[in-house]
Amino acid sequence: TAIEPGVARMAAMYATPADIDAMAKDLAEIEAQIGNFKKFSPAYPQYWNHLAESTHNSFLMFMSPALRAIVNSAGFVPNEPYRVETLGRLRLIHSAVAKHDVEAAAAAMIELEFEFFDRLSTGYPRQIERVVAWSDLDLDVDLDIDVDL
Repeated sequence: TAIEPGVARMAAMYATPADIDAMAKDLAEIEAQIGNFKKFSPAYPQYWNHLAESTHNSFLMFMSPALRAIVNSAGFVPNEPYRVETLGRLRLIHSAVAKHDVEAAAAAMIELEFEFFDRLSTGYPRQIERVVAWSDLDLDVDLDIDVDL
């Protein structure tokens, strides 16, 4: 609840029209694939990656795939009703980002994070307790990001 609300805040501050459009296309793809987890699965992290990219912050761009990989390492497969619910929550975040409403974006993300944590901690307690080593993760990160130091 610290990193991703910050991502939402920064996205609301810095997202360009192209960023907002890319996320809207991701949400449309998520919706189109909602009934097919195999196709939903790559569309979902793509939205998160575009959200992180819209911050225009290199550190957060690198963190997004890592955070998704940590969660995905437990093998969670959300059922279709939960995918629909999650899409609705992502749309709230996207709407706030598109309006550049910093506080609404953070609040929507915090709500998503708390709901997600509650679902995972009550439904998958063993996976939540498991230690995840970075070496266990299959990170497919594109390191070709232009960074001004």
